[in-house]
Amino acid sequence: MNLHEHLFKRYRAIYKKISSNLQKDIEQSTKRYRAIYKKIPSNLQKDTEQSTKRYRAIHKKIPSNPQKDIE
Repeated sequence: MNLHEHLFKRYRAIYKKISSNLQKDIEQSTKRYRAIYKKIPSNLQKDTEQSTKRYRAIHKKIPSNPQKDIE
C-alpha cells in the first residue's frame, strides 16, 4: 500500500465515516435506523404475526385459537 492509498483510507474512515465495505455498512445502518427510529424489526414476518396476536388479544379480545376457546 502506498502513502496515497493509506491516507485516502484514513480520510474515508475518519472524516466521511464511510467504511471500506460499503454494502455491509449500508445494511447495518439500515437495521440500526429501523430499530431506533422506525421500530421496524429486521424479521418483519415474525413481528407481523406477533403484533397480530397481540392486537387480537388486547384490542379485539379475539382468542388466538378460536377452536380451543369454543370447546
